[in-house]
Amino acid sequence: MVGFPDFIYKHIVPACFLAPLKPSFDLSDAQTVLTLSECAITLKTIHLKRGLEFIQFLQQEYLPSLQVAPEISQELCQVLQQPDVKVLKNYIKAFFQRAKL
Repeated sequence: MVGFPDFIYKHIVPACFLAPLKPSFDLSDAQTVLTLSECAITLKTIHLKRGLEFIQFLQQEYLPSLQVAPEISQELCQVLQQPDVKVLKNYIKAFFQRAKL
């Protein structure tokens, strides 16, 4: 579908990162577990459909624009490439805790 990848990168990906990175987003609240799980599933699905293009977008463009440290960005991208989405679901809270610092 023409233009859909652009929509993914401009609207869906930011939705997965911007809310959890806000200072008001309480990562210790039980309700956030559901939100983070949905973010993880969404990111994993994008990776499955877009592959290396998505990983490069995160590492080279998007995460640096959020001032996420390169080592944290690289770690997220490595976890995203693991075949089991449960690995990402377990990791994503730690990612946001580290990225907020």
